Amino acid sequence: MSKILRPLYLTLEILGGHIGLPLLLIAFQFVKHKRSPVVFHFCVTWIIFSIAGSMTVYGPTPLEALTSQGLCLLTQASDDGATIMTSLATLSLLLNLYFCLIQPSWYVDRQWRRRVELTLAYTPYVGFFIFFFQTYAWSAPISGQPGRSTFSDNFCNFTGIIWVPSYFLAIGILGIATLLDGLILVSLFQSRTRPAEERRQLRDIIIRMSLFSAYRAVYLVIYVIMSIGSGGKIAGFSEQSLEVMGITVQYVQAASPLIAFLVLGTKSDVLAVWGIRLPNRWRTHYAVCQKAMESGMKSVCTCDEVDESDLESGSFDDTRQRQTNPETSWPSRGTVVVPDWAPSRAQSRHSVMSIVDIH
Repeated sequence: MSKILRPLYLTLEILGGHIGLPLLLIAFQFVKHKRSPVVFHFCVTWIIFSIAGSMTVYGPTPLEALTSQGLCLLTQASDDGATIMTSLATLSLLLNLYFCLIQPSWYVDRQWRRRVELTLAYTPYVGFFIFFFQTYAWSAPISGQPGRSTFSDNFCNFTGIIWVPSYFLAIGILGIATLLDGLILVSLFQSRTRPAEERRQLRDIIIRMSLFSAYRAVYLVIYVIMSIGSGGKIAGFSEQSLEVMGITVQYVQAASPLIAFLVLGTKSDVLAVWGIRLPNRWRTHYAVCQKAMESGMKSVCTCDEVDESDLESGSFDDTRQRQTNPETSWPSRGTVVVPDWAPSRAQSRHSVMSIVDIH
C-alpha cells in the first residue's frame, strides 16, 4: 500500500473497528434492553477483523524487507481466519433472528434459548482458528523456502497465486445468509398476525442486514477475482485494472467494520446513551401519534416520551392499564394514546426476542 493511501485506509479501520465498535459494546451495557450474546460477539468479530487488517499498516518496517515477512504471514493467516469468522457471525446474527421470528418455539425455554445463542455466538471463533492455522501451516516457509501454497515469495507483495479457499467459503456462507434474509422478509410480508408497525420495524432490520451481507459478498467476489487474476489465471484483466481493483478491495475491506458499526449503532436507544436524540418525525410511532391528535382522540399525545424500546417492552400495555385504572396516573405531561397496533403482553414478549436481540 502506498504512503498516500495508507492514512485513509488506517482512518477507516480506526473509526470502525478500533473506536466505533468498542464504544458500541460499552453502550450496550447501558441501553434499556440488553443485547443478545450473538449481537455482542458479532461486534467482537469485526474488531478482530479490523486488527487483522491493520497489522502491517502500523508497522514501520518496509514490507519488502525479509524481517517483515513473519508479520506479513501472520497478517494473512489472521485475515483468512477473520474473513470466515465475520461471515459466520453475520449468518449467526440472521439465524438468531430467524429463530426469533420463524421458529419462536426454539426460544420458549430460556435454558434452551441460551444454549442456542451461545452456540451461534462462539461458532465464528472456531472458523477463525481453523483457517488461521491452516493458512499459516500451508504457507509458512519450510527450511527457508516458501511453502507450495504460499501466495508470494514475499508475503506482503500481492503477486503469484494467493490462498483463497477461505474467501470462496465465505462467499458461500454469505449466499446462505442472503437466502435466509429473503426467507425472513417473505415471512414478514405474508404475516397477518403481527401489528403493521412491528412488521415495518422488523423489515427495516432485515433490509439493513441484507444490504450489509450484499456489501460483504461484493467485496469477497472482487477480492477473489483480483487474487486469481494477479496470478495470470484469468484472461482479460490488465495490470492497471487489477491495480485499481486491488485499491478498491482494500478500501471496501477497511470500511467493513465501520458499516457494521453503523448498522447496529444507529438504533434510538444506543443513540440515547450517547446523548443523541432523534427528531420526533424520525420516530416510528410519531405518525400514529400525530394521527391521534388530529382526529381529536386525545388532547395531549406525548410522542417524545415514548420510544421504540417502549413498544418493544410492552409499556404501551402498561399504559392501557393505567388509563383503565383511575387509581393509577401517568406523569404530568399528558396521556399517551394507545394505538390499535400496540402489542399485547404476550406479543410484546415475542417482540423483545426479535427486535431487541437483533439490534
